[in-house]
This record gives sequence, structure tokens and C-alpha cells, in this order.
Amino acid sequence: MTVLAIDGGGTQTAAVLCGLDGRVLARAEAGPSNPTVMSPGEFAAVLSGLIGRLRAADPEAFEQLAFLHAGMSGVMESGGGRLVREAAGKLLPAGCRLSVSNDSVNALMAGTLGAPGIVQVAGTGAITYSLDEAGAEHRVAGWGWLFDDRGSGFDLGIEALRSVFRAYDGRGAETALTRAVLKHFGVAEVPDLIPLLYGDEGVHPRSLVAPLGRCVVELAREDAAAGAIVRRACGEFWECVVSCFRRSAFSGSSVPVVLAGGVFSDFGLFRGELEQLRAGSGYEFRFVAPKMPPVGGAAIAPLELAPGAAEAFAEKFNETYGE
Repeated sequence: MTVLAIDGGGTQTAAVLCGLDGRVLARAEAGPSNPTVMSPGEFAAVLSGLIGRLRAADPEAFEQLAFLHAGMSGVMESGGGRLVREAAGKLLPAGCRLSVSNDSVNALMAGTLGAPGIVQVAGTGAITYSLDEAGAEHRVAGWGWLFDDRGSGFDLGIEALRSVFRAYDGRGAETALTRAVLKHFGVAEVPDLIPLLYGDEGVHPRSLVAPLGRCVVELAREDAAAGAIVRRACGEFWECVVSCFRRSAFSGSSVPVVLAGGVFSDFGLFRGELEQLRAGSGYEFRFVAPKMPPVGGAAIAPLELAPGAAEAFAEKFNETYGE
């Protein structure tokens, strides 16, 4: 038997066909697959194209398909789950079980290898999600870049720009973020940032600002302003994780909390800050990094493997995913 997994988002989509031992038999990639920003026809075309390419790559393994799990952004809103079932269901062999979830599930499963827990996702946006021991799902935050997504790459980028402009005006201390931001945008002076940030109405602010989050993380260990931005973000993450935990049904507080997304490029930095917040709180959260790529989390999600088998699955998947 085999499993087909899809990890879809607003910029790119990954899909794999693999054995129940984790061996990757075929893989395919595509562009965005968020049904909230695509027409139903466009969304269906992406899904059918991915599935068709995997079937063509290994027809025999495809006919042995027992599970398809699609973890995709936007599918839990506005009938997105129905669109997945309509687009994918007619392409699957008889008896294949189809499951659909938000892409946060992929990130969680990539860290817990199928076990319940909490995931703090922080990339361009940010969201906190939990799957508890009763099988109930909960989400906290992630209500959009305009007024939420605290701790996201966009949020860190906004804070970096504030620090740069405050330093330029003499309202704040000098910061190494100034040089990093000017270099990122390829300009010589702080005022030169304004036409870049406001000049092109066709470019979404998130795409311009979110990459600055990486500058913040890279400088956080040596620059006071960058370090303060990271500490504030960790405070936001802590509040979201605690809120998600309180909404969930876990038997104790020794719960894995997966830190997933590009913001956590320096995992040790964030784990250290979060451990300081945890100390003395009474919670026993265990902050862990993903053990597989998100599409691997989508593959392991429907399998309900025992811990030893899940570790073996992840090891085999990682060995063969890049082949």
C-alpha cells in the first residue's frame, strides 16, 4: 500500500507518493494552491496536475494507494475541503481514504510524527494550532497581516523598519538593522527606502517586508534592537501557545510544541527565549524542531503509526525525499 501527501500554500505546493515505510517513490511540485485566492477551476487544475504527475511517475504504486492526505492553506474556509474532494476524489483508485486539513497539521505532524501536540507556525504569517488527545483541533491567532500575525516574518520586518527609522531620526538607538535593511533593498540612505516601500501599488506589503524577518533573526544575538524584537515575538508566541493549550484536552502539560516556519531559522535562539518564559510557569512544554519537511508531515498524518514505526518512517522519508 502507498500514501499520497500534499502540502499546499499561498506560494508553492509539494506532493509525494510514498510507501507505508516512508520510502518516497515520486514527487511533484507546483505553484500556489490556496482556494481562497484562486478560482475553483485554477485550484482543481493544480490538484489534478499534481496527482496526474505522481500517477504517471509510478502507475503501479499509485494503484496501491490507500491514503491521500491534503494539508493546504485555505481549505477549511469557504468550502475549500469540498473542492479538494471534488478535484481529487475522482482521480483516486477505489478504496483510497481521502482526508483534508489546514496546512498547519502538516507542520505539527512533521514535528510530532503523528502524535498530538501544538505547533507554532511563523513564516510570512503566523498561526498557532493544536491537535489534542481527544482528536479536537484548535487554532489561535493568525487573523491576517493587517492587525494580527504577531511574530511572523512580516511582523518582525515591520519592527525592524520602525527601529531603522527611529534610529535615523535620533528617536532610538543606533542599530545594525540599518545596514542590513539598506543592503537588503540595495539603497544607500534610509529615506531611499520610502519609494521602495510605498511606490509599487501592485506589490503586496507582505512580500516586501516579510523577508526582513530573517535580518532580525540573524542579528538578534548581537544587536540590542533585533534582540528586543525577537524577545517580543517570543512573548507573543508564548501567549498563543498557552491559549491554545488551555482550549485543548491534553492529559498533562508535557506537550510537544513544534516551532515551524522560516522565522525559526535559528531554532536554538527561539527555544532558549521560550524556555525562559516557561521556567516557573508550571507548564512542561517541550519545544521541538520539525523532523521532516511539511509534506512528510502530510504523509504521516493519516497513518497512526506507533512511535518506533513513526521514527523509522521519518528516517526513510528523509533519506529518499531528495533522491
